[in-house]
Amino acid sequence: KIVYPTLAESRDSTGTKVVRINGSLTLTLQRSDFLGKELTLSSVKDGEWRHDVVNTAVFGLHEDPEHFSSLLVHELENGVQLRGIVTPSLHIEPLYTMERSLRGQVAHRLYEVREDSHLPVASSGTQQKVSERMYLWHPYYGYQLPVTIWMEVLVVCDFEHRAAFKSDEEHTTYVVIFMRSVTLRFVGPTPRIRFRLIALHRTAQEESNTLLGLKPGNNSLNGSVDGEVTLENFKGFMEKRRISSMPDVDIAYLITRRHNIIEYIDENKKEPVFVPGMSYEGGVCSEKNVGMGFDDAKFYFGVDTAVRQMAHLLGAPWDDNTEGCKWTDGFIMGDISHQYPKAFTFSECSKKGMQETLLDRLNADIAFKKANPLNSEESDERGCFDPQYFDQTLDVLGSKLPGEVVDQTEFCRVVMPYPEKDYIHLCENWFQNTREWPKVDCVTRCCYGSGWTLYQQIAYKSLDGFKCYLSRQICYAGRCVDSGTNINTYG
Repeated sequence: KIVYPTLAESRDSTGTKVVRINGSLTLTLQRSDFLGKELTLSSVKDGEWRHDVVNTAVFGLHEDPEHFSSLLVHELENGVQLRGIVTPSLHIEPLYTMERSLRGQVAHRLYEVREDSHLPVASSGTQQKVSERMYLWHPYYGYQLPVTIWMEVLVVCDFEHRAAFKSDEEHTTYVVIFMRSVTLRFVGPTPRIRFRLIALHRTAQEESNTLLGLKPGNNSLNGSVDGEVTLENFKGFMEKRRISSMPDVDIAYLITRRHNIIEYIDENKKEPVFVPGMSYEGGVCSEKNVGMGFDDAKFYFGVDTAVRQMAHLLGAPWDDNTEGCKWTDGFIMGDISHQYPKAFTFSECSKKGMQETLLDRLNADIAFKKANPLNSEESDERGCFDPQYFDQTLDVLGSKLPGEVVDQTEFCRVVMPYPEKDYIHLCENWFQNTREWPKVDCVTRCCYGSGWTLYQQIAYKSLDGFKCYLSRQICYAGRCVDSGTNINTYG
């Protein structure tokens, strides 16, 4: 459908824009602050660091929580230009080659991507503003952790990950959605962890090979990567980054499209095992604050790995044989090969590990600030608990989730191990004689068959934002929840 969006009202003081898409749909778009006020984009060319600090307002990222919209908005002389998600089922993009309207408005294509599924957001009036500038003090236990902790994150992408996208803009959008899904996993534990993406670094081919420890010419995605070597190289990369006057971060995460990451289980490095990612336990806010993991650069398959590695950096150990924290219990830091809700939550051991690590960092941060008053210019170092975001509304993230931008049938055609992709469909959209599945499970049912003959059906863990089976509920953190659920405090 061709539409000519018009800007009905623009409130410059707040950044709110009222945009009429057509006669039946009007959006009230607010600025999205998931990226913060600034985003640092960096690269290395001819051995020299190049970085630009970009005011994220130039991206024009806006959202309408009521309609679950997430759009890039740019005002024009005679109208407005939009690109992105209008509703979970409607996308919009400008048609530059089509003639403008009589009033000079730009033509846009409004198209349906899949059946509407409502995503949970906070309803108006339910947001809670919490001031955490003062740390809690207990007469017996000393300083206590605040309710919410902000962690500043740098994401580094290898050359192959960026090469999967047509433009830097598309790649940036993907990374933002990726990190959006990661941060949702940390809502349940206390304290709540909020990740703030403040910098994105895209590596060139040679730089990427050096970072991954690859030999010249080893550009195949099937080539193996020594995880320990890469983490050491990543530490060196971060040191060079600090010398180049780039902003410091609490966590740095490397996203690679190479899925053959090797970890050695013996000191002689003769027993390699393949892992999806690696990181240093408790490395947050230290020289070992680096982690890495695989991602496919299309279907957000690396989100689970990023969640595990960032939790490991925050101090969560891998679940072992401890009672209540066994590997087979299937929590996030254990065996997540099944689709049960536990695979989206942390065990008590994980929560305790993160709390202890963060409390150690808090005490070190308090000591640092006592030795370096805030008005002192003698040191440019920063503590782990940066107060920049302490007076923020809790529900401040954008509304986009991976399930909004990934089609479930396409998802099935990637994950099902059959070459005849045209025979693969979402079960409820194609086959009527499938076995009855519990509707409360947050899994995607993929079916393989020819015509009306069903050969195989397999259930896979759903992406956040996918529609639940034969339901209007949506999947969030392994659970089917109703529309209107606050995704930033649910857990």
